[in-house]
Amino acid sequence: MARPPRDVFAAVVSFICRGYLLFAIMPVIYVEGMGVTRSSGPQNMERQQSPSILANAPATKPKRVWTNDDLTGSSVTTGATTQSARDPSDAAAFLKPHDGAVVQPGETLQIEILVTPGKVNGPVAIVSAIGDSNQVRESPPYSFTMNVPREDRAGAGAPLIGKHAITAFGKLSGQDEYDLASIDLDVEEREMPVKLSVAGNMLSQYGPPGASFFGASEQDFLAIRAKFPNGDDFDVTHSTYLQLVSGNPNVVMVDERGTLTSLGPGNTIVTATYTFGGRTLQLSLPVSVSVPQVGLIPNPLSLDFGNQPVGRESNPLRVVLTNRSNGMIQIYKPENRAAARESDDCTASQLPPGGSCTMSVTFFAIRPGRSQGFIFIPNSKSGQISLSVSGNGF
Repeated sequence: MARPPRDVFAAVVSFICRGYLLFAIMPVIYVEGMGVTRSSGPQNMERQQSPSILANAPATKPKRVWTNDDLTGSSVTTGATTQSARDPSDAAAFLKPHDGAVVQPGETLQIEILVTPGKVNGPVAIVSAIGDSNQVRESPPYSFTMNVPREDRAGAGAPLIGKHAITAFGKLSGQDEYDLASIDLDVEEREMPVKLSVAGNMLSQYGPPGASFFGASEQDFLAIRAKFPNGDDFDVTHSTYLQLVSGNPNVVMVDERGTLTSLGPGNTIVTATYTFGGRTLQLSLPVSVSVPQVGLIPNPLSLDFGNQPVGRESNPLRVVLTNRSNGMIQIYKPENRAAARESDDCTASQLPPGGSCTMSVTFFAIRPGRSQGFIFIPNSKSGQISLSVSGNGF
């Protein structure tokens, strides 16, 4: 069964933070409104004790961990990247820090916001998943301080390391909007790690290191951890310095969030490469995928629609479901959890041994970038099989 994408957690964090801050500043706004206008690395790995489980991983199934060998690290300072801020209105803009700035765990941030006179009704505050600030400013200067934590997790359990939004929050005059301006900050260590390790539910407990899938369209959520010379140990899966690559995307696909999806039978290597200051540290994870040969078998095992224009429906692709068993199979209504439309002739009657039916699937790219979902097909033989559906919007 596919798990909810990790982007859902970012949305939850934003909702919780905004709700909390709205509760905090609304009394002030209300009072004002009453009467006045106011290189290749090592591939040999050793078993380690499992770190804490990801927030979206089942608590009853501890992750298994493999590591690469220690490499000597060095402390290197990197400059922050410059990007233009994403201001949802012309009411405010971040003067400091700039969009895309790299900040460190434990750092105290100095935040300065420029608010356009007459555009905001009431106080201004800031919200972010990476830190707490109880400061509320009712007039210029709109300056704040915020401490970046040293904990492994930020709001809603997302990894601290990686990009997080920080938002100027206040009521726009004459509107029911509270987001004044927003930028992204990149939380990163500023030295090279000495060791990488990986945790995941599908990793083997015994024998050679690796992950094993026993069907197509199965998923695991990898957590890539890094140990640093200063003693920090962080989940760096979302780090901008980390790249995850599958040696054979037809066997297994891995995205930048650490989601591993089995697509077809075979063996491959998933490589995690951490690059910093011109140096690299790698961890290699062998992955094997085997698929059932009996039961209700789809052909193909997954659908990739390739590049598709945003807002347009693709041409249909077909999937043939075949009963490779000795008994009748009843196929029930598919559950569509993909950016796709599905139709079929499979649910009208039971499928006899050797019999086949056809599903037709079209894809909708609703935004630029990679999109992946699943169509779940319940049946009387195996309970449920799943079909991965993916495409690239442009």
